[in-house]
Amino acid sequence: MRSNSPAAVSARSGRARIEREQPLPAVYQRRRRAAAGLLTGIALAVLVWVLAIVGNTVEDAAGMPPSSTEVVHVRSGESLTSLAERIAPDLPADGVIAVVRELNDLSTSGLLPGQPLVVPVYR
Repeated sequence: MRSNSPAAVSARSGRARIEREQPLPAVYQRRRRAAAGLLTGIALAVLVWVLAIVGNTVEDAAGMPPSSTEVVHVRSGESLTSLAERIAPDLPADGVIAVVRELNDLSTSGLLPGQPLVVPVYR
């Protein structure tokens, strides 16, 4: 005969055993969905925040009109990024690269040593 109390005595060990009701699987599913939704929302919010910051700096650099232009020659082993850092060290390289590409109609990032490029002068 089984007892209706929450504690039942095990026949083998003689110890009191607490019988607990198992939570319904639906409860766990709702909790998992809520946690996944919350984590997804947080991840999307962080992504939007990062893109807004990066987008603003690129727009600021690309939107800043150069005071004039000058011709520089590509050094051996120089890339567009290193060229951008050389001509405008205080501005984000992505924005300066966009302006250099536009001024020179560059479709690729490949540069040749000695190649003349029209670059903006920010002063």
